[in-house]
Amino acid sequence: MRHIQLGKNCLLLVLVLSIFVSGPSVHAQESSTPTELSLFLYADGIAQIDYELETDPILARVNITLIGTTYENLMVKDSEGVLLDYRIFGGYITADILGSDSVQLDYYTPDLTSKIGSLWSLSFVAPINSNLQLPRGATIISLSPAPISIRTVEERASLTMPAGSVTISYILGVVGTKDHALALRKEAETALEEFQAEGFNITPALAILQQAKDAYDEGQSVQSEERARDVKRWISETREAAQAADDAIKEAGFAIVAADDEKRTSLLEDAKDELETARQAHDSGDYIDAKRLAEQVIITAQLSKTVAWFESIPVLPLIGAVASAPLIFVYLFRKRRIEPIQVEAEPVEEGYEVDLDLLFQENQTLRLDDKAVIRFIYESGGGVFASELRERFKLPKSSAWRMIRRLEREEIIETRKVGRETYIEISSRYVLLGTEGVEPSFQMVPGGSYY
Repeated sequence: MRHIQLGKNCLLLVLVLSIFVSGPSVHAQESSTPTELSLFLYADGIAQIDYELETDPILARVNITLIGTTYENLMVKDSEGVLLDYRIFGGYITADILGSDSVQLDYYTPDLTSKIGSLWSLSFVAPINSNLQLPRGATIISLSPAPISIRTVEERASLTMPAGSVTISYILGVVGTKDHALALRKEAETALEEFQAEGFNITPALAILQQAKDAYDEGQSVQSEERARDVKRWISETREAAQAADDAIKEAGFAIVAADDEKRTSLLEDAKDELETARQAHDSGDYIDAKRLAEQVIITAQLSKTVAWFESIPVLPLIGAVASAPLIFVYLFRKRRIEPIQVEAEPVEEGYEVDLDLLFQENQTLRLDDKAVIRFIYESGGGVFASELRERFKLPKSSAWRMIRRLEREEIIETRKVGRETYIEISSRYVLLGTEGVEPSFQMVPGGSYY
């Protein structure tokens, strides 16, 4: 009887265990926080991934999203190094954490790299900042975004990349080989084409690129690589110089507008002439000189003072006008005839209303100069020509063009062609009541009348 009771107890225990193991699982939750991510690349493109996460110890199971879709030699451990059970569900795993407050994962995946010719590409999305080591002897061709840090560890490039999408192109082999030189040159050509598409003058860099091609054709791979790197350095330095010049010219334009609004006109014409020179230097690609000239404009505009009314009256023309006044009066008296003439009346506009509050609320990242441009368009009746915009804010054509295109992409303004000019309007989504002009009318005014 004792044996029968013992057998029943064993049977009951087995049944309970089988229900716990194979029955409905405890609901796993996404309750983990990544704390560390490291990737180690091998020459064959395989990536070893070490991934650490903090977990909620009160949970029995958690879901963990992994990088890649293929996981080789996957091991999941707790903070004590004890192996944990897990199940794979396409893109993530469910791990039985058994009350652990952290989880460590280690696995290999071939999914992050691809190869075209001798050029390798690495691409992945990191939930946190990641530490990355390239294969020994790898030379970086391009990378995005810019790394937080980069150094060399045991002849390997070691990078710390920010969270988000990471893309790195690299080549394996000895620096100075034809393949390596060709890859660098092609990368420089692509970067230069993209730079030109942004509206930059690339003439100086074309000469450097030609030197890279000539060195390659002559079998001088090291020299070709250096010239290709010079092209990319030139692009980076020119972009920085152009941005600095753009900012200085915009600031100079606003300084002139401020002086004009405050009636400080003593040096205003000089400032406008200097700014035009700065814009010409910018358009020709001389960004360093353009920045210098724009900074001088700012100083000139700030030094401009209010002119007394009598200082603005030219003395000699005034004397001539006074002396000739009697003669002019006699001439007009004799020639005066009562004849009807046509005077064109000003077009009348209906109410025009733009919801600027809504516009600025929906676009809170607008810069101060963007807001000034939008207010200028609004105060001009809702539309201006691009030439008027450039003249008002003293902008170079390229800077104005980039600003217009950017605001148009953000659906803040709309543009259309009027003849050979570009007409700019505030987007119709912010217009509450359109502006409609009335056909010009004419009134009859007696000749010789003054009004």
